[in-house]
Amino acid sequence: MNTWAPRVLHFALPIQSGERVAVFGKVSPVLLTSLKDGEVDIVTAEFDDDPDAAGRVDHAIVPGMPEESPAELCRRLARWVRPGGTVLLAAHNARHFSRRGRGGLTRTQGEQVLAEQGFSGIEVYGIRNKLRVPRHLVPLDHPGALGWYFTSAYLPNSIQSVVMIRLLARLRPSWLGPILFPALAFVARRGPGTEGESC
Repeated sequence: MNTWAPRVLHFALPIQSGERVAVFGKVSPVLLTSLKDGEVDIVTAEFDDDPDAAGRVDHAIVPGMPEESPAELCRRLARWVRPGGTVLLAAHNARHFSRRGRGGLTRTQGEQVLAEQGFSGIEVYGIRNKLRVPRHLVPLDHPGALGWYFTSAYLPNSIQSVVMIRLLARLRPSWLGPILFPALAFVARRGPGTEGESC
């Protein structure tokens, strides 16, 4: 598989059969079904739940970041995920034209808040459709990703769309992510630490 090919939500994480996966907030039945097909132990949780009661997990998925402090959310995730485990956090793209002044995270903010809470190896993806049930994650750091997006997903349905695609194709790749994707997904690994310690 090409490294820039779009990925289904949970395949962006290195989930193995038998591992524990926590899914937070409103959960799509499609996501739950796909995880069950992977023969993993699924824990559905809310952010206020006690991770000590449920036990640490190997991976955590947040299909839609709640409108609260991102730093506090990442602190809570660090308590849930074992050292070396991974998280996938999806959030509205604050730089997208549809979100101006309506919250969300920019790429820089998301990377910074995860790093501050002890997460590393951060990868950022654009989500091209519904936030809570993203079907594709498009890696923003691979030069082929936006080419795939233009030819496979961003198909014109009007003359206006054709003109828009031609204009967008002239922009620098680093400028396209904020414009094209209404949501972003951050995938990161929790750093080593002592049990029970918040990153």
